[in-house]
Amino acid sequence: MGPRTPLLKPGDYFSDREDVHLPSLAVFTLFVVASVVMTVVMVQLLFDQITGVPKGTRWGVLFLAIPGLVVGLVVGWFVVAAIMHFLGGNASNTGTFADALAVAGWAYAPNLLAIPFRVFQFRSKIESKTITATDPEQLEAQLEVMQWGSGRVEVLIYLVVIGWSVYILAHGISKTHNASYGSAISAAVLVGIGSFLLGLL
Repeated sequence: MGPRTPLLKPGDYFSDREDVHLPSLAVFTLFVVASVVMTVVMVQLLFDQITGVPKGTRWGVLFLAIPGLVVGLVVGWFVVAAIMHFLGGNASNTGTFADALAVAGWAYAPNLLAIPFRVFQFRSKIESKTITATDPEQLEAQLEVMQWGSGRVEVLIYLVVIGWSVYILAHGISKTHNASYGSAISAAVLVGIGSFLLGLL
């Protein structure tokens, strides 16, 4: 029997298990829910420190941000799966796009480990600040400083998460699609580079 998760041995997991689709969907759904909760917490922390904002504004921000966040994550999941299926798996006959979605879904698992740290870092940055909404330039400058990826430790954690995801993608696709490891790792690295650049914008 293969390992219970592909976090440490993705090659063994995807070659030995047949029930990979539902667990992967569960992992990705958990990641989406955790991301939404993280966003709500961060917006609440942010607005607790901002003066001069009308009541109810924070809920308006959440109402606009959360649907876009969810749609963006789902689109990203499909884009990652498509890159891995068509480039990493060479669109082979042995692997389906559903298999690629399963591998991509599990590749989001390392991000779950970083979410508590992101909230902690954001809280530590913002609790010592008083932000006024009446000065747009000051508001923009302080928000840029508080963005994820602005510190060395954050960049290091982000690189570990991306590297772990690339590891899962490469080994997973090479097994589900019976593809060469070279093509799988090339596509996975492409995904990793894109994730790094987008995450630190």
